[in-house]
Amino acid sequence: MPLRRGVLNGEIHFELETLVDLATWEPLGKLIDPIWNHPTRGQLAASQFQALAEETRLIIPIGATITKLSLASMVATSGKICLKVTTQQLEDPGFSRFVLDQCKTLEMDPTRLVVHLKEETIQHGKGATEEELHSLVAAGVTLAIAEFGSYLAAVSSITKYPISQASLSSRLWQPGRDLLELRGLLGLLGAIGVQPIASGLDSTATVAQLVDFGIEIGHGPLFTSLQSAPR
Repeated sequence: MPLRRGVLNGEIHFELETLVDLATWEPLGKLIDPIWNHPTRGQLAASQFQALAEETRLIIPIGATITKLSLASMVATSGKICLKVTTQQLEDPGFSRFVLDQCKTLEMDPTRLVVHLKEETIQHGKGATEEELHSLVAAGVTLAIAEFGSYLAAVSSITKYPISQASLSSRLWQPGRDLLELRGLLGLLGAIGVQPIASGLDSTATVAQLVDFGIEIGHGPLFTSLQSAPR
């Protein structure tokens, strides 16, 4: 199987996306995005192989590889390190211990870590998932929801877990979208103490608009090449 071979041959790696202060464009950390360096198809994004990885449960060794490699590469840097974690990884016994053991081995402060969860995890997570998440939070790890946008289905579930941040889906501010929905979502998140983070940012106009809405942190293609905020 190509993906299994890829895991064994060290073809699974990651790329970094910068997390910034939207007012100053000061870097605050990095998001870890898994990639597959396929021998014939080139570099594949996680969205191109994650479903297969979950179906075959290869997501567990892939997640372990990404965690180990990314933390080792970031140990000498500063700022937050954001790891994307699937439901299957959290249901695997010992996940939180593995992550915290990596921090201990590298002498890295676990408070630097932000674990990004899928919405389905907070809606359908089992008891084992809750135990793993609470173990991480007890060690100082921050929990966030990735690509958050279906809030009617999920906001009620957030309070089950010690969630501190929500990375908002860029669909919420696409042209033609009613921004009252975004304002309502921000109000709900504020009421339960969850900090919003803007994702997929690709224009300065969008950044300015979201800053006016009170969103302070974000990430996206816009920050790949630009190093400072425009005057």
